[in-house]
Amino acid sequence: MTKSFIAEVHSKEFLSERHFILRLVPYIQTRRPEPGQFYLIRTGTGYDPFLRRPFSVFNWSEDLIEFFIMQKGRGTEQLMRTSKGAVLEVLGPLGSGFKLPEERQRPYLCGGGLGIAPLYYLARSIKGPKTIVYGGKTSDDLVLKKHLKMMEDVKLVLATEDGTEGVKGTVLDVLKTEIEEPSSSVVYACGPGPMMKAIKEDVFFAEVETYLSVEERMACGVGVCLGCAYPTKEGMKRVCLEGPVFKLEEI
Repeated sequence: MTKSFIAEVHSKEFLSERHFILRLVPYIQTRRPEPGQFYLIRTGTGYDPFLRRPFSVFNWSEDLIEFFIMQKGRGTEQLMRTSKGAVLEVLGPLGSGFKLPEERQRPYLCGGGLGIAPLYYLARSIKGPKTIVYGGKTSDDLVLKKHLKMMEDVKLVLATEDGTEGVKGTVLDVLKTEIEEPSSSVVYACGPGPMMKAIKEDVFFAEVETYLSVEERMACGVGVCLGCAYPTKEGMKRVCLEGPVFKLEEI
């Protein structure tokens, strides 16, 4: 059963004025999350804001949970301003994670903007060689490139739409040029809505085993409120429970 627990702010590593890695130390022993799962964090000391905020697991160890966050609202601003030693209420891990690749498969991880967050932990969980395609509109969006360059067994390909760093083009344009054998490849993708929509509409990915981590607004995080219902071929499914990871052929 998923438990709510208390965690202490260990540190924050700022990558830009608005991007940071939040590191928390749980007060209790927590179970290892699957890559792609997430946690709900109560960002304030009271109930303002009332709802917890969902964050994908960026990295995990037995005594430390890490989240990659961009300040873009009241809740994330509160987290950005928290001090070392502050205490936060956390619920998780939640949701359904990524299926790890089979030994015969070459994994390709494709992250657009904040979508790189769950893919970092996934890459650390995959043994052997893998390719990461990390992109944004400009070079300023690639705030995690130094962390990715330090990973072992990773071919890192950077892409920017304006050509200020790496290959000029979208992450999907670049990803398709990297995949040599679609039938023996597996794609893991996470990014903004237009990127997810483009993958679903591109016939190229119909030939590749592909997993998408989707994003929806959510409240309870345990499948009760139905606030994060997402359309699939089998009807509406809850992102917080059956997701956030779905196989492309499901949606």
